[in-house]
Amino acid sequence: MYLIYKDDEGKRVAVELGESPISIGRSPDADIQIVDDRVSRMHTGVRRWEDDVYVKDLNSKNGTYLNGERIRDIAKLNPNDVITVGPTRILVDVKPGKGTETILQEVQQEMETGKGYNTILREIVQGTGSEAEDDEKQNESS
Repeated sequence: MYLIYKDDEGKRVAVELGESPISIGRSPDADIQIVDDRVSRMHTGVRRWEDDVYVKDLNSKNGTYLNGERIRDIAKLNPNDVITVGPTRILVDVKPGKGTETILQEVQQEMETGKGYNTILREIVQGTGSEAEDDEKQNESS
């Protein structure tokens, strides 16, 4: 499971939740640091317990919210839940996926290394075209 958020520079960050708990807060020692006066030094924590994942508010001044509801102590997390800590929204997801920014950066890098726009476009669309052709051939043989 991953915690996905945007850092201070607006870059998308995905933190994989392993066996160790993840701390979230204003402190430089926090695993996910949120530099904002509304965030306590150690604001909240996320940890895996057996097959489930939980979020715990660490007695923060302004609270931790799960899907818009303030949690008082501990709450179980599910995929697509949103944890709000100060101004930061953290998405709980099964896999990080690629954001639009990442895909655009990869396309730009490929173009800089010699692949042309048409080659990249053909690679992106390739699956759609071949599937449509396969369906058409199958319909003709029926």
